[in-house]
Formats: sequence, C-alpha cells, structure tokens
Amino acid sequence: MAAGSSGRPVGAAPPITSQVLPNGITVVSRQRPGSQVVAIDVAVRAGARYETTSTASAARFLESALLLGTDQWPSRDALLRTISGRGGQLSVDAGREIVETSVTVGLPDLELALDVVQQILLHSRFDDQALERERNVIIRQIQEREDEPDDLASDVLFETVFAGHPLSHRPTGTQAGVQALTVEQIHGYWSTRLVGPNVIVGVVSGLPDASVAERLGAALSDLPAGPVPAVNYADLPAAAARSVTLDAGTDQAHVYVAVPLPGVTHEDRAALRVMNAILSRSSGRLFTEIRDRRGLVYSTYSSVPQFADGGAFIVYGGTDPATSDEVVEAIKTELARMATTPVGNAELQNAVDGAIGSETVANEASSSEVVSLTRNTVFGIPPREIQAAQLRAVTPSDVQRVAQRYLDPARMTIVVARPEDADTTGPQP
Repeated sequence: MAAGSSGRPVGAAPPITSQVLPNGITVVSRQRPGSQVVAIDVAVRAGARYETTSTASAARFLESALLLGTDQWPSRDALLRTISGRGGQLSVDAGREIVETSVTVGLPDLELALDVVQQILLHSRFDDQALERERNVIIRQIQEREDEPDDLASDVLFETVFAGHPLSHRPTGTQAGVQALTVEQIHGYWSTRLVGPNVIVGVVSGLPDASVAERLGAALSDLPAGPVPAVNYADLPAAAARSVTLDAGTDQAHVYVAVPLPGVTHEDRAALRVMNAILSRSSGRLFTEIRDRRGLVYSTYSSVPQFADGGAFIVYGGTDPATSDEVVEAIKTELARMATTPVGNAELQNAVDGAIGSETVANEASSSEVVSLTRNTVFGIPPREIQAAQLRAVTPSDVQRVAQRYLDPARMTIVVARPEDADTTGPQP
C-alpha cells in the first residue's frame, strides 16, 4: 500500500458521515481528500407540499425572498456579490418537498460561506418594499410559464395525478397565491418550518468530516430546535384513467402519459429506475421506436420523480398536433410491451450500466454531489454505492413485474396541450 493511502479500493468514494447537532440539524458530509472546493447544501422541509390555503405559493416566494438581502448584506446585489466576487456560486431553489440553499466556494472562503448561509437562514430581511417589487416579478414569471404549453401541461399533469394530495401544490406558485400572500405570512411560514429537525445540511469538501460538523454547529447554533411541525404525508388518491386536453400553443403538441407510484423508499424503486433507463435514454425504446422508426415525435423521454409518499412514472412526447393522438397510442404500446415481453439480458445490462454511469458523471462536481447527498438524506435514500448494487440486482422479471403492476392503462393520466381547433386526424393518404 502506498504511503498516505486510505486503504479504500481504487476509485471508491470516501464514506458518508452523519451527525445530529444539539438543535436537531442533521449534517451529512463526504470528504474529498485534496479538494480545494467546499460545497454546502441546506435543505429545509418547507416545500410547496406544506403550504395551506393561507400560505399557498409561500415556497416559491421564499425562493426569491431569501436572496433579497440579509442584516449583514442588505440587498440582493450585495448578497450575491459576496459569493460571486470570490468565484463561487449561490442559489436558492424551491421544490415540492424542500427549500434549498446551495453555496460553493474555494476552501479558503469556507467561513464566508458559513456566514452567508447563516444570514440567509436566520437573518433575511423580508423587506416590505423589496418583496412588493419581487411579487410583481414572480407573477410575470408565472404568467410566462403558463404561456408555455409544455410547462402548463406538466403542471396540469402533476395536479391531475396528485389531485387532492399535498404533492399537487405547484412549487412554481400560482398568480392568485403570490398575489394574496402578505409579508407576515411568508415570514411566518419560513419561521415555522425553520427548526433543527426540519433541516438537513450536506457538505462535500476537502476537510475532515468532524471539522465540518463542528463549524456548522457553531454557525447554526441559533437555529431553534422546535416546535417541529408535523409532516403531511398521505396516501395517494385512487389511481384511475384520466384525460385532459389543453388549448395551448400555436404549432406543436405536448403529450404526457403518467401513472402514480409509491414513495421513493419503496422496494420497487430500483426496478422502476431500470425500466426508466430502458425507455428513456437516447438509445432507449421510446426514442428508437417513436422517433427514429416512426418519425412521430421530435422529442421523447421518460422520468420517474418520487417523493416521500408518492411519485409518478411519466412519458413525454413532443409532436405535430395532427399526430398527437397517434403519439398517445404509440406511448401506450411501448408501455404495454414492457409489461408483456421480458427484457433481454443485454438490454437490461446496458440500462443498468447507463443508470449507474450517468449518476457517476452527474456527481463528479462537488456542487452536484452535495445536492444528491442532501436530497438522499431527506428522502432516506442510501448512498449511491448501495443504489448501484440495488440496480445491479434487478432482473428481467423484476422489470416486467413493475411494468405489470404500474403501467396499467386504467391507471393512466393523459394530458395533451395542442393548439385550439388543431387537426388531429393525422396525415391523409
């Protein structure tokens, strides 16, 4: 063994360490020996799913509000320049489950990064005038999203699949929700959700894990330990065939087909991911059959977003309005083939290798790995090394089993956005 070797196999990632701070914050970290970068990702369980009628769109408003200035850096420009002026990156993002603050800097600027994180979490100004200006910007952004047929169809798909469930809340907000929120409601929502047990901090850096936890504990010691609001996990609504057609766009149609799934820790997750890899890659079945062989779509893919208590298997096709109904049937045919015909060993191995490889490539940068590390902790997903082993254990019968279990047409939601009065009869002979 070479001097200074850690004893790990060549290419093996350092272990992940986890520690719970006195106020309940969970810190997960992975050391990259020799790295001169530190990436920090803070996830707060304050996503759109936790909004109520009186706080609708609060998560989306927080995505902007938390970057509008703090006690120490009182404007958006001052706050962003603090990190960008050092060559780093700073962002805040709102999703269905979490509101996430991410910062990446050079290792010498770690203390500055910790100061910025502390200020954003605990000392954001929530200035009335700045928030009023931002309200108008957010509403315009929502209007622009609603004018995009693809985005509109995607939002309607989630609202239909998860109808009546907290996961139906839009992380991008609604015009009515953003317009109705008061500064007090936004701040109150954040204060209620910002308690230690609701916070997970991920760190990827060149520092020893114990040093990372110690510095984070000092920086975030003022964050309260409670009271902890209850999670609103719930059973998904009963799966049923649903169809929605939207009059939207001018010259394209956007087709979505989806079925509901269980939450992210369900035992079928690995097989579902492999099925997604078989269908979705540029050499996958959807692209090969519907685009290359039949020329029905200009773009097609599948995805498998899963959350704490539910998820969806989604297939998309972008096409000409005249062939939108044909694309729906083509997608159904490919999904039915997954359920009726076992996958060959070579295709399965290719899909498994592709899923593992894409995950490895995606996490090469510290800033990407820390986001995966944090989100995996939020959802109780094991490290990617264990995930890789789970993927390699998937068999052709596993893939066929989950296809039969979930890809039933009686469970499918279909959303099609196409121009009003579009000719859907298809090409005529």
